[in-house]
Amino acid sequence: MNQTLLLDREFGRNCRFQQLQYVNKQIRSIDISVLSEFIPYHNGPLNCLDFEQSENRYLISGGADGLILVYDTFQSQFENTSPTKKNIIKYEPILNIKRKPLPPKQYGYNQPVRLTPMEDITKLFKGVSAVQWYPNDTGMFFTGSVDGAVEVWDTNLESVSVQFDMEHAVNAISYPTLSTSSNALLIAVATTDQKARLCDIRIKKSTHCLTGHRESILCIKWSPTSPNLLVTGSRDKTIRLWDIRRGDSYLMALDQYHSSLISQDPVAEQQQNQSGSTNFDDKGLPKFRQKQYSGVKKTSKEYQFLMRRNENENGSPNSAIRKDVPLAHNGYITSLAWMPDGRHLVSTGNDSKIHLWDMLKGVNTFVDFPKAHNANKTPNQIALSPVDGKFIFHPNGKAINVYSTLTGELVKYLKGHFEKVNCCLFHPTEQILYSGSNDKMLLAWDTSKEDQVEENQYQNNYQQLKKSLIEAKLIIPDTEEIEPEELINKNNNNNSRSNNINNLQSTNSSTTLPDEDRWDDD
Repeated sequence: MNQTLLLDREFGRNCRFQQLQYVNKQIRSIDISVLSEFIPYHNGPLNCLDFEQSENRYLISGGADGLILVYDTFQSQFENTSPTKKNIIKYEPILNIKRKPLPPKQYGYNQPVRLTPMEDITKLFKGVSAVQWYPNDTGMFFTGSVDGAVEVWDTNLESVSVQFDMEHAVNAISYPTLSTSSNALLIAVATTDQKARLCDIRIKKSTHCLTGHRESILCIKWSPTSPNLLVTGSRDKTIRLWDIRRGDSYLMALDQYHSSLISQDPVAEQQQNQSGSTNFDDKGLPKFRQKQYSGVKKTSKEYQFLMRRNENENGSPNSAIRKDVPLAHNGYITSLAWMPDGRHLVSTGNDSKIHLWDMLKGVNTFVDFPKAHNANKTPNQIALSPVDGKFIFHPNGKAINVYSTLTGELVKYLKGHFEKVNCCLFHPTEQILYSGSNDKMLLAWDTSKEDQVEENQYQNNYQQLKKSLIEAKLIIPDTEEIEPEELINKNNNNNSRSNNINNLQSTNSSTTLPDEDRWDDD
């Protein structure tokens, strides 16, 4: 298959479809790597992973122990130089950073605690909950921590250059891959607060505050195609789409039961209220606004109180909090992932459901993903295959489920971790999956196991063919134990020796001795 792809590229043929078929076949045969091993350095659960997109070379990980590790994945190309004999590569971090937590005064511990030392308390608040590379360069990356700090790191100096204090534990961060003048150097932050914030690196302050969720926000993602749109998922079981150019409320909320779009347009909503049209409640059932005052006399004090409260809510800036918003899941929203084209969104919740959303229409596609299990109350990290996003890698307890995005088919069930898997990450250009777990291990998943099986099968076929040729007296039995590489090297040595002898004979024949008859009497 590789040879056909190379020939098609050499002759200028359109082999895009064949490439996608080959990639999909490789992903379906993925399994735990038998050639790659990451030496464990973390002393706690591994929470987050990210791969830089400028060189597609460096992998970064963050753990609950406050360690930030950077691995060089090009190490395999330097060590495995032999095409036939490949050794197991043990990856060690080229960068090992021990993060220091914020001072205790900044998160409420002004006085020492009598039960435990202050040092033990600060150890609980230095864990890294989110990490991301700067998209355009490997000299900078971002981290979010449990102590409420969002930090911008200089990779070369191994130090913090900019720090933001969110005053709440950070659950997730997101930096836009498509940066323009409107969202340049803006970090979207999701915390245990009800508000999502945008931090500007240039002025070192929070510039935007997105208000609307009723509980803490667990995940946040920028759109890969639109520089002004981002999506958030919260513990209030809702998913909301935001436009940073519009600060009053969200654009729309996704509904898991209906294919209709629930928008947050005040003009359209006012027209609906005047016409007496219906809206939907949390269960997806139609609800008339006039029914909220049914059974109450217009002359009573209760009716006047309800009308006065309604006017105050419509005039307040946080009126979007009090309005009925449809539910995207029946549990906490733990993870969000955009498709590469920006047209679809994948969401997971602790109701053990995976939803695929059509973001152009804002509706649920109702694709069924079977045997999904997710009981997390904390955010986790799912992964999509690059280029087309046809496969979803979902942490499923101690295992990883591989689904087909369009059909929901359970393609594979990957087992290898001993405890709950927290994060998955797929390589941008190669068919390699990385995963981190509570067992403090970082595992690599690729096709090396299947390649090894094919290589062993090839060697067995070769030995059988060689044995049959010896029995048929078509080859000399003395060369039976000689390996093919040694036989080739021996032939090359013999050829070089024969060439040297021929060169000596040619030089001897070309040199002529002086003639005796040409000597003079002198």
